[in-house]
Amino acid sequence: MRFTDITDFIKKKFTREKTIPYKKLIKPENRIRGERRFSVAKLFILLFLILYTAVLIGMFVWGAYNSLKSVIDFDINPWNLPPTWEWENYPTAFDKLAVPVLTSGQTYLVGFWGQFWYSIVFSLFSAIWSTFLQCTAAYATSRFKYKSSAIIYAVIMVAMVLPIIGNTPSQLLFSQIFGYYDNLGLFVLLTANIMSTYYLVFHATFSTLPQDFMDAAKVDGANNYMVYFRIALPLVSKMFLTIVLLVFVGKWSDYTTPILYLPSYPVLAVGLTRFINSTDSQIAAIPMRIAGSFIVCLPMLIVFLVFRNKLMGNISMGGLKE
Repeated sequence: MRFTDITDFIKKKFTREKTIPYKKLIKPENRIRGERRFSVAKLFILLFLILYTAVLIGMFVWGAYNSLKSVIDFDINPWNLPPTWEWENYPTAFDKLAVPVLTSGQTYLVGFWGQFWYSIVFSLFSAIWSTFLQCTAAYATSRFKYKSSAIIYAVIMVAMVLPIIGNTPSQLLFSQIFGYYDNLGLFVLLTANIMSTYYLVFHATFSTLPQDFMDAAKVDGANNYMVYFRIALPLVSKMFLTIVLLVFVGKWSDYTTPILYLPSYPVLAVGLTRFINSTDSQIAAIPMRIAGSFIVCLPMLIVFLVFRNKLMGNISMGGLKE
């Protein structure tokens, strides 16, 4: 071993290397001022969100145990837990959710499961069909640069900005003339339109798609339909499903449209509306109304728990691979 090796070993062993802090390596004028980890505004927002969440959870818990009270127990003290748990409130509310429907001079009752099926058909198929139309129209107007594309885009923007008030009687008469009044299948097919915010979302997304995708597909012999269904639509599939879920939730809560246009096809929202506004002494009490509301909201609660990541996430897409 050489003498220099021994001296180097001793220096490494007994001398400490001075580490220069990261902040000293950067000039003061080029440093990014770091925000404080906590501020008064952030504390206020955090407390507000905590309070808001606590109120929502508290209302849900309050409704849950009050739905199992008798009328007398609720009137005496609506805040305490029920002295006796009235579990029969839910079977009674389930039976009383039935809606009478008049067809061909005869009246029959549509129960919970019938309303549930009509709600699925009305909400799910309307959401899928309307989202598909908006997606297709957005693709056509964004990828094909014709004068008509700009005109369609402008018309949709103007129709979304201008408020249309008082057109319900004309729409009702229009539906009766063209035969889709009180016809669930035709109503779902013929009332879907592209005048929605989601059309703009699809339009912005398709406008940013690289042309390389389309050109590569056309080189392989694909026509415009194949490019749309095999290239463009799969690229926005996650966004498509997210928008379907959002539209589905909105359609599920809609009760004015089925009441006006589909009187023979009551959905759960219609049944709950009639249930809450009923004058029947057996279900006019608040605990019974809360029980009926919990029964109707149970399917939506399951949908939220299953698809919460989709519903709470952002509408975004990606797919460019270099």
